[in-house]
Amino acid sequence: MIPMGIVSVLYELPVIRTTNGYKRLRDIGMLKVFWLTIVWSAVTVLLPAFQYGEQVKSMEVISVFLMRCCLIFCLGLSFDIRDMQYDEAGGLKTIPLIYGRSKTIRIIIYILTAYFLIACIQFATFQ
Repeated sequence: MIPMGIVSVLYELPVIRTTNGYKRLRDIGMLKVFWLTIVWSAVTVLLPAFQYGEQVKSMEVISVFLMRCCLIFCLGLSFDIRDMQYDEAGGLKTIPLIYGRSKTIRIIIYILTAYFLIACIQFATFQ
């Protein structure tokens, strides 16, 4: 839990030195959605697994973690699509601004397909 807390604090505090001063981790556009995905997935899957004494390396926990990563990543990309005009005005380079709206939607569809496949494999394997 401490590493997730550290990442959360570093996400908001200006800790990265640039030529114009210091930047927050959230100001690095490409990293934002990945940080959110990892932190939220870890907090909602790995921490409960630790609490209940599950083996974090078990395939069940790994598959749930991967599914959660897929879902949260897609949600993050969806919000980035929504915020494109604000991110562009703020100079924040996000996946939708770099690849465009339609390619980002395709990425979301591919990731949700992976989510569905992982769910099917998990259902077939861990019954």
